[in-house]
Amino acid sequence: KERFPSQHERYHTCSALRQALEMLGGKRLVVGHTPQVSGANCECEGQVWRMDVGMSYGVLNRPVQVLEIIRDEATGEDVLTVLSDTPLTPDMEDGVATI
Repeated sequence: KERFPSQHERYHTCSALRQALEMLGGKRLVVGHTPQVSGANCECEGQVWRMDVGMSYGVLNRPVQVLEIIRDEATGEDVLTVLSDTPLTPDMEDGVATI
């Protein structure tokens, strides 16, 4: 998982993201074109998802990962799940990591 250089930078970046999402009425931002060596991940308490896993042979040649967002009818909350055809981290079971 890629990290911010400092807690100060993380705080200000996440605050700016929070403000932008509020202005747009959004819940989260999903971004690509930023290859993630460790696979799909999130930051800022799940408000930004980095989904470029470098599938291309010319980049990282990594397995496919997909972010699935489903609304739980009982709670009204979104359930976010990273799906993969290959478990990439120890916390993924059968290629699924629920966040």
